[in-house]
Amino acid sequence: MKGRCRGPPGGTGGRWGLAGAPLAMPGRVCFVFSVLSLSLLVSGCASTGELDSGPRYPEALQRSQTLNIHAFRSGTDLRLTNTTGWSFGSGMLWLNGRYGMEIDGLAVGQTLVVPLTSFVDEQGRRFGAGGFFAAERPELLALVEMTTIQARLDGEGERPVKFGLIAVGQRR
Repeated sequence: MKGRCRGPPGGTGGRWGLAGAPLAMPGRVCFVFSVLSLSLLVSGCASTGELDSGPRYPEALQRSQTLNIHAFRSGTDLRLTNTTGWSFGSGMLWLNGRYGMEIDGLAVGQTLVVPLTSFVDEQGRRFGAGGFFAAERPELLALVEMTTIQARLDGEGERPVKFGLIAVGQRR
């Protein structure tokens, strides 16, 4: 019989596998397995959404002064303490002149703790905060700034202002 394997002695013929178990049709099984594998591979590589763009750092805005607001890196968090005599309204915090995060404000004496992964650059990349399971070394926190809206001294409306903050304890 052409195309059939011999079965065990005394058997009826047909296709047989290990331990005398009959085999299914390998051509169809291989085809179905290939189609399923290919569909899983293609669907696994498909993008599920667009990359969110983050805030753009205000390079043209000159820094007015450095405030007595201390910024400490505490593991994967940033801890800010406002030791000035001024309260600040909503604005943006900036790290390394690249990554930004919106804040509601910072009152006198307030301590604000935010995860470093909340900071995003204009391409949608997050700040490299590090941590136990991080694939890469944590990014160095070298520059911390804040932008906010402030009333103009001449009484002609408001203007954006950029302040430097004091980055404490940053080592390589």
